[in-house]
Amino acid sequence: MSQDKKKGFLERLRDGLLPETREAAPKATRELKRSPGTKRLESAGPADALLSPRRLAMARDYAEGIYRIPQMNDPAFMYKTISDERAYQTRLLFQRKKALSQLPPDHPRITRLTEEIREGQIIIKMLFGVLKQVTGRQGTTGGTDFLSDKN
Repeated sequence: MSQDKKKGFLERLRDGLLPETREAAPKATRELKRSPGTKRLESAGPADALLSPRRLAMARDYAEGIYRIPQMNDPAFMYKTISDERAYQTRLLFQRKKALSQLPPDHPRITRLTEEIREGQIIIKMLFGVLKQVTGRQGTTGGTDFLSDKN
């Protein structure tokens, strides 16, 4: 068997044995448009600050088994809602850590920023637990299975 046939598909792509794919990919990637519902982590706007309390309340309710709106029964909806909030909280955490690192050691805001960082870490951990609850199935470890309507 030749050496080329022993290589896997990704290795052949990397080595350029499929040049038509290599040349077409950058053009196809440039033409892709991000849907309005998905944003880059750093580009989330002020709407996230307004939505955050509602998303956090939904996550807490979901964790307690309280479904206040019918959409909360849809795992895909809850996954999107909770993962959006987790991304927002993660961005806030990074911003706070950066702000803390830029303050002089005796600045009065250090205590408050440190507390906000600790609270943010707790929120992110809670959201991760709820994500595991959304994606997990009974009898398996949460968070390792695909979304299913058979919860």
